[in-house]
Amino acid sequence: MARAIDKQTMLDLIVEAKRTDPETGGFAEWLAEYLAEHLPTLTPPNEPLTLDELRKMKDEPTYLKVFDPLLKSGWHIVKAVTEDKIIFRDWQTVYVPIDGMGVDYNLYRRPPEGKEDIK
Repeated sequence: MARAIDKQTMLDLIVEAKRTDPETGGFAEWLAEYLAEHLPTLTPPNEPLTLDELRKMKDEPTYLKVFDPLLKSGWHIVKAVTEDKIIFRDWQTVYVPIDGMGVDYNLYRRPPEGKEDIK
């Protein structure tokens, strides 16, 4: 999966670059160099989601990374977060205990870099 880019941040950088357009050379070439210097700042870190973040993600996809190699990691749609479990709804309902976060699994906005298992 390609790394996600924050579109607004990239647009802000392009506007900033245009304001500081150099007197010499082609603007497109200069802009490409400028963006390449700043690209690492455009990709938000892919940290595991917190419980508070999950509560705000109703009907949004999350990537479930399971630590047990016998189980499959993959995408799931968050339906609800209760006191003791996270409820996903895909082709079937999946319940995951909250106390397993960080121990048995992590949830992400996108797959950990370099890996993508699609269910």
